[in-house]
Amino acid sequence: LNKKLVYHEETPFESDQLNPVVVQNESEGCYRYFARVLNHVKVKSSPEWLRSDLIASGIRPINNVVDVTNYVMLQLGVPLHAFDRTKFETDKVVIRDAKEGEEVITLDGVKRQLTKKDVVITNGLYPVALAGVMGLENTMVDNETTSIILEAASFDPKRIGETSKRLDLRSDSSLRFERGIDETRVRMAINKAATMLYELANAEVTKEIAYTGIPYHIEVFLMACC
Repeated sequence: LNKKLVYHEETPFESDQLNPVVVQNESEGCYRYFARVLNHVKVKSSPEWLRSDLIASGIRPINNVVDVTNYVMLQLGVPLHAFDRTKFETDKVVIRDAKEGEEVITLDGVKRQLTKKDVVITNGLYPVALAGVMGLENTMVDNETTSIILEAASFDPKRIGETSKRLDLRSDSSLRFERGIDETRVRMAINKAATMLYELANAEVTKEIAYTGIPYHIEVFLMACC
């Protein structure tokens, strides 16, 4: 079409409640991480247009929350993840390297053993997601979910690729992260998803986004290289 493609960042309608989540990054495998809480979420089937778009793109519709994260991933190229906030148990997100031999159960119901080369998202107590690859069963969104923690992040492509290959676990997220994503669209993606969930899940979007970047010494190195 010979037309310039311009993405406009959404500004979701926010409530007066401040986002309670605090994010802490302890891994060089995570470049940036955004998180915000959405309350009073009504989990249900997505509207037909959304279901049809996902099916046409080869993705199976699940529910409106998961479907929105997949739709935004297709639109902006940034994988997203939603945690059930009640199951999450804390309002603290800590990104760290996995412990050698640490075991988790991913969303596909398989128990997997990790190494220190893997990156995990935790609640400060235990893992809740295998970063960049797949969420875990212990914080899965289901029909009883009423509050979520929405995640948008970027990770080291090499480490995500190695984790995915070693565990023989390929996902829509890992395929994108291991090839590298557009860093400028990460915050754009979480705001787009929050806007859609406000409209399609009656979600109450908390004010402000919790954020953390890469560890300082790595950031200085990258700035020096660029």
